[in-house]
Amino acid sequence: MKVSNLSIVSTILTILTSQSSALKCGIKGVTMPCIGDTDSRYNRDISYDLKEQENFWNSLEGLFLEEIVFYKSDGIPDVNNDAVVPAQLGTYDFSNVKGFLNVTVDGSRYYYHRYLLVKHNSDGPGGMQLPGLVNPTDLYGMYTTPLL
Repeated sequence: MKVSNLSIVSTILTILTSQSSALKCGIKGVTMPCIGDTDSRYNRDISYDLKEQENFWNSLEGLFLEEIVFYKSDGIPDVNNDAVVPAQLGTYDFSNVKGFLNVTVDGSRYYYHRYLLVKHNSDGPGGMQLPGLVNPTDLYGMYTTPLL
């Protein structure tokens, strides 16, 4: 059986990359100095954990069950919304929307995951009921220091 150089090199690279790790900054003669040694925006003595800086962030966290009513421009609840699917397929009831919201603050990161569930009104052709709608929303944020 003949083995090519390409197969040997690819095998070695596969093994090496799965067992590699990054070196820490500031190792004299090996790596570059750490950014915090020269840049005042990176201070090792300051915590960037949002919950340690302000108790407000602790109050945001949690899993929440929501009951939401969407209104039309005239102030009436949106019971028969036909803008989601073609009109001949029926309408959705946006006056009784269920939502699940999960907010997490981890260090300097903010995660917001929300799912809204909307029911079909069973007014499709021949009384057909379509599946409900699920509207997922994911937001991600991160705190960074202001530029000095």
